[in-house]
Amino acid sequence: DGLVDLHTTHPFKENKLELNPKNFQKDAFIFENPKSSYINLYDKKTKHLVKISFHQSKFLGIWGKDKLPFVCIEPWDGVADTSDHDGNLETKLGIINLGPGMDYRFKFEIELMVKV
Repeated sequence: DGLVDLHTTHPFKENKLELNPKNFQKDAFIFENPKSSYINLYDKKTKHLVKISFHQSKFLGIWGKDKLPFVCIEPWDGVADTSDHDGNLETKLGIINLGPGMDYRFKFEIELMVKV
């Protein structure tokens, strides 16, 4: 329905998520205030590793579609409306209100570790 449910359980086992199209049938996994400041994407076959570090993100989105092995790992500062949102922009979850002349900077890092 396009609305965010932050109370969805995630199919993680021992802090790992197996990339399986079934896991993404209902859309993205969204983590509010993630406990870690990074996530690794590891290929068991090639032993290659991608590390995404996100130092200040309020949310982390992980999503994929039926054409796996594609997966998207995105640090987010805001999300779509939740089912209980009142429709008011000022109370939107994750909204960042900037005054005139203000700016907002966002940083994340991607490290590629390739076994040769």
